[in-house]
Amino acid sequence: MVLIYVYFCCNCILLLGSVWHHNRQAYLGRWVLKLRASEFFVKELDYSSLNKDAVVPHPQTGDDSYGYISNYKSRNMILPSGEIYLRVGKHFGMGKGFGVNLIWGGHAHELPRWGCRNIHEVPSYVASILTSGAQVLCEFHQTREGYRLTVVRGSKGCVILSPQRDAQQQNFYSVITAYKAHRNRDATNVGTLKTKKAP
Repeated sequence: MVLIYVYFCCNCILLLGSVWHHNRQAYLGRWVLKLRASEFFVKELDYSSLNKDAVVPHPQTGDDSYGYISNYKSRNMILPSGEIYLRVGKHFGMGKGFGVNLIWGGHAHELPRWGCRNIHEVPSYVASILTSGAQVLCEFHQTREGYRLTVVRGSKGCVILSPQRDAQQQNFYSVITAYKAHRNRDATNVGTLKTKKAP
């Protein structure tokens, strides 16, 4: 009777061990596939050949939007609300262009010191600045579309935004560039960044 009981217990232990090993392999398999898919996606993006107006998804959420600017009104200024989009962009030369290609093309010599080692990490660097609660400043740089804005997150850096309109005439903000130091200390605070539009 004792031998039968011991035999039964040993079989149960072996069975449970087999199930645990199978589930562990399945879990690790999903994890590895996820990492490989992510790495494959990052390596496959060729920013030099993509359409300059293509929107680059947020690296953490997968959404097109990197944040939301609330409308602002004062006696001298009106700023429209809108989502923030990072586009592939183009680098036309010194300080000219927009998006991922301008950020890397204009700051590749210093971005690695800030934790952005290559062009594929630019979206993550931009996302690390465009977080909820970051300061939104207006430096009164007016373009044909309206006032450019600067989003500052402490020592992490700042992102320059340009107001735009899409084909449906909806307002949005396009990321022009991003860098470490905010240079204009006379800018006016016009709010804080929201992660998304309030329902």
